[in-house]
Amino acid sequence: MEIVLDWEHRYHYMQMHTAQHVASGLLFHHFSIATVSVHQGERILTIETDSKEIPLSVCYALEDLVNQSVRETKPVSYEVHSQQSAQALDLRRSIKVEGDGVRLVVVDDIDTVACGGGLHVANTKEIDLFHYEGQEMIRGHVRLIFTIGAIAREEIRRKERIIEQLGALFSSPVEELVETASKAVTQASSDKSALKKCNERLAFLELEKRITGVPEIKGTPVVLWEVEEDLSLKDIGKAATAFENLALCAVQQNDEQVLWLIALVGEAATLLDFFQATTEPALNHCRKGRRKASSVPRSGNRGGAYSAQEIQGSTGMKLPVWLKSLFKKETYLKEDGSLDVRKLLLRTFLLMLFIFGLYFIGLRYYRLSGWDQNVVVQQFIENFGVHGVAIYVFIVDLFVLPLSVDLMWPFVMEWHPALAILVMGASSVAGAFFLPTSLGDLSALFPSSGSGYSNSQGPTPSRL
Repeated sequence: MEIVLDWEHRYHYMQMHTAQHVASGLLFHHFSIATVSVHQGERILTIETDSKEIPLSVCYALEDLVNQSVRETKPVSYEVHSQQSAQALDLRRSIKVEGDGVRLVVVDDIDTVACGGGLHVANTKEIDLFHYEGQEMIRGHVRLIFTIGAIAREEIRRKERIIEQLGALFSSPVEELVETASKAVTQASSDKSALKKCNERLAFLELEKRITGVPEIKGTPVVLWEVEEDLSLKDIGKAATAFENLALCAVQQNDEQVLWLIALVGEAATLLDFFQATTEPALNHCRKGRRKASSVPRSGNRGGAYSAQEIQGSTGMKLPVWLKSLFKKETYLKEDGSLDVRKLLLRTFLLMLFIFGLYFIGLRYYRLSGWDQNVVVQQFIENFGVHGVAIYVFIVDLFVLPLSVDLMWPFVMEWHPALAILVMGASSVAGAFFLPTSLGDLSALFPSSGSGYSNSQGPTPSRL
């Protein structure tokens, strides 16, 4: 194994370490600013101080003092002291090691401090150059940032090139560069504001044009709009608020993304269910074939609304409002947003009675139509027993499920699908095994021969 020392890297850290000793010593003795922590990075040296504020004049004065020490070539040496003799020196920083053999780093006439590790250059001249880069706040303290040696020279020259390029860009001498740039930023902000107003006005005019002649639902215009790429959905949404009544669905395809906006203004909020049904064709139409948003929509008018016939066809069958409200959580919320359990339980009980009525009517029809005398039905019951009843319950559930209590509660309570399936499955299984008894009890109300059921617990074992 061969190990090679990266001397340039190592030497740069020795420069930074020595520069930190010099800077911390000068900060303490000249400005009464203590060092809390230090960090040597790849390119920068940072010193966290105990001050909440350090004026720029102090930072530049520190920079000058460190560079003065570089020119004066102050020697850097090591001393080893006992704990007692080191404590007697009244160092600017407490000694971290215990026992004797305390290693001190001494920068002649500038700083003496205990330093347990790390390498240093032989004298301050080897620091080469000390450059103040700026400051930042950390943990409520000012942290000073510096560059050292060749890297400091690189940073200074890099910033000079940037200043030259900005001067050429703004056609301004260095002395007037800040003022010229400030004026340019102010003008750009003004132009951006004016452009924003123009875009908002354009969105309003385009929306106003599309509202003319579109189908209306209860006096509210319904607009479906495939938006061109040069318009913003945000501007369109703001423009929509200027109208008294409006239902708007705007769709825009941007590269591989489909963006959409739904705006319901005024009385349009009452058309929410209808509007949801009519917006899906527009979304599907925009997605189809991954077309650009600027292509011609289905209605044949660029960016226009769908025709009345298409809207009529897209709505499909409408359920009664009272029926849909049974399965909406909002129906069972109080004014403070909490669930009205009493109202939910009451409607659940009424719904149970309604479903029981459906079963009652179905059984009555079953008797009156003579199905209980049908040979095929009786043979099915005798051959399949409880399993046949289970199939019967399953078939009934298919038709009654949209009104069933075990579907109403999951919708209102927003149950997890696994919990909803568990409850629904449990109710069906329970019905499969207890329904024979229930039917046997009900048979007393509708006398008939050949029923296949008795008041016992379902079919006899021989039937199974």
